[in-house]
Amino acid sequence: MGNSSNENDLIAIGLDALRREIRQLQHEQEQTQDRLQRYQEQLDFLEALASAIGKGEPAKRMLAILTDRIRRLFQCTGTSVSLLSENGKTLNMESYVTTDGFQKAVEKIIGKSNPPPLPLDLFPQHKAALESCHPTAIHDLSSINNIITALAQITDLPAPVRKQFEKEPDYIRRLLGINAIL
Repeated sequence: MGNSSNENDLIAIGLDALRREIRQLQHEQEQTQDRLQRYQEQLDFLEALASAIGKGEPAKRMLAILTDRIRRLFQCTGTSVSLLSENGKTLNMESYVTTDGFQKAVEKIIGKSNPPPLPLDLFPQHKAALESCHPTAIHDLSSINNIITALAQITDLPAPVRKQFEKEPDYIRRLLGINAIL
């Protein structure tokens, strides 16, 4: 009987070790699959960009590819790319990618698909980031709300909508799902 108990204990220990090893291998397999998926997404992005360049597509098309990639990378509803104007005084939205429903909601709110050029003087954080050539993420919700308020002041929104933006930027930020600005 004593040997049988020892043998059962050894078998139980061996089974536990095998279960741990299987769990570890499954975890490593999941990580490998995640890495392969990321690599495939990167390859797809580079192929799309290379194809656009090879076909001589306009810069706007390449910006659209880049914007869509950023949207998927950060898993957000919408993404836009704004470029510094030639005179260095405004940001001009050049590319905007979002779901159709979200785009229609934004257009309904502001009455157009793209905002007007944004004077950099109203956005000191953006100006400092552009001047330093270091991308900066703005996560501070009060700063984002200040940007929304400033946008309301320079955009020709209908008066009731502009007042709503100025009065309740936090509500507008949450409604549009803005959590950060890069």
